[in-house]
Amino acid sequence: MKEVPPAYFMAGMIILSLAFVFGYAGLYIYTLSEIQYHGMDVSRINDIDSSGFTVYGNMEIYNGGIVEVRMDNITYNVLLDSGREIARGNIQGKTLEPKTSREFHFSSRINWVPTTDVALRLLSPESTYATINGTVNVRDIKFIKFDIPFRKEVDIEPYVAQFISAKLNKTTLDIAGSLIEALT
Repeated sequence: MKEVPPAYFMAGMIILSLAFVFGYAGLYIYTLSEIQYHGMDVSRINDIDSSGFTVYGNMEIYNGGIVEVRMDNITYNVLLDSGREIARGNIQGKTLEPKTSREFHFSSRINWVPTTDVALRLLSPESTYATINGTVNVRDIKFIKFDIPFRKEVDIEPYVAQFISAKLNKTTLDIAGSLIEALT
């Protein structure tokens, strides 16, 4: 058997390495095009106090590609239908395996007390909405910037009603406590 000259062996290895790198890069870019925002839900509000409340929810991202991708983060803001920003947040990224979905949990403190206008709108048959705008940021390979924008309108009427109810209950308890204290 004839020995392969070192120059040919090295050239073959370089060609093979380049084929692997460009092949993987092609698979990776294809995978980026297959990442999808599958939805979001706001599950509850808690920590209601005189300055606002905390909203909790989940967001689902799907990797329909054929290689794993590391998401950098998810950024979002919450706007009232008037355009006023009432919250913003950043969710830490995770690795997305191919052909799988991942849930991202979020919580955001909303330092906002519903105005009289918003409270009065709750009495009307119309809904009161907030819009959650955001971006899924993929920066796995630092020179490729891939963003997936999303937008979700959320009917905040039940949450604002819960906020007002909790505030009224607290006020009622405070008044009742003051009355009991005054009578004793």
